[in-house]
Amino acid sequence: MTPVPGAANRYALKITTANLGTAGQRANVLQSVVITLDGIKNGEKGIPPLASGQSYTFTYIVLRASDAAANTTKVDLQLVVHSPAGAAQDCNLTNDRLTAIV
Repeated sequence: MTPVPGAANRYALKITTANLGTAGQRANVLQSVVITLDGIKNGEKGIPPLASGQSYTFTYIVLRASDAAANTTKVDLQLVVHSPAGAAQDCNLTNDRLTAIV
């Protein structure tokens, strides 16, 4: 198949964040998932405060040129807690980020 110049492939990434802790987050927690493609920030999605055991799922669309080789774009996702200011991020730092290749 010959690629169409200017055409793009759409990759839908289904992303789930979860509070794996024993306590719920405070109502004033402001947090998001920062999305970078090949090291360049491409987007950010706000995540509501989560109760213990609760999860939040969203879909993020990555557009790539139709003639781009498969498995050549690195997508990094990282949870960032923005506020309250000075609050410790009570997250497991071994699972607050994910990398995918599309």
